[in-house]
Parts: sequence; C-alpha cells; structure tokens
Amino acid sequence: MERGDVPSDHEDVRRLLADYCLRLDDGDHEGVAELFADDGEFEVMGATHTGRRAIADMYKQFDEMGAPRGKHVTLNSSIEVRGDEATVLSDFVFLAFDPDGSTWRVFAAGRYEDLMVRQDRWRFRRRRDMLHPGTDLTRLLAPGG
Repeated sequence: MERGDVPSDHEDVRRLLADYCLRLDDGDHEGVAELFADDGEFEVMGATHTGRRAIADMYKQFDEMGAPRGKHVTLNSSIEVRGDEATVLSDFVFLAFDPDGSTWRVFAAGRYEDLMVRQDRWRFRRRRDMLHPGTDLTRLLAPGG
C-alpha cells in the first residue's frame, strides 16, 4: 500500500462520526449502538445510557415517542488523538421537514463531547450530547414532529 492509501487516525475518527449520523438517519438503532464500546456511555437530556443494549433501546424509545426522521450533521470537529484514545468536540445540527412537509428546518443544535477508543475500529467510549439551550425538544417529540 502506498503512503497515501493508509487512513490516518483522524480520518478513521471522522468515519466514526459519519457512520453515527448515517445509521441514525436510517433508523438503524442496533447499528448505532455497535459504534459504542461494549460498556460505552451516551449522555443525553440529563440521562446516561450505558451499554449497547441500553443505547439501542433509547433510540427505539425516541422513535416510539414520535421523534421525526431527518438528517444529523456533524461539523467543526476538533480531534485530538493520544495512542488508542481520542477526544473530540463537534458541533451538530438536526434537520427535519416541517410537519407540513414543505421545507427543511433546524430542529436541534448543540455540541458532542466524545471520548473514543481504538478497538477493532474506533468506537465511542463516552458520548455527551449537549443541546443548545434554545432547543425545544417538545417540538421534536410531539406527535407529528
């Protein structure tokens, strides 16, 4: 393999960030959970979900509560790799159609604070979802979005 063919740790970390968004947008709860270490933690809305099963169940519960489908976008990622661990800060936005289906709009924004670990691939050891204070989750989880 030539030098340019070897992915860097930063590229692999960015791939994890992208895989998370793609699987989440596809409604693949089990696939999202597989991106976490076995004992991985996801902190969101004041609750911490530990382990792949708990993380997959959390996403399933959001769907059952009527959370809209849309597009998760991660950007402005600051990545620091130290051996087999990485710390990452990223901004995110969640885009979804208005309830009438006429246009995309930003429904949520915030920042992810991640601790990642290299195993068979890079995985989340801990993901903290820090919603922007102006995010109104009642709109997100209301029937009909």
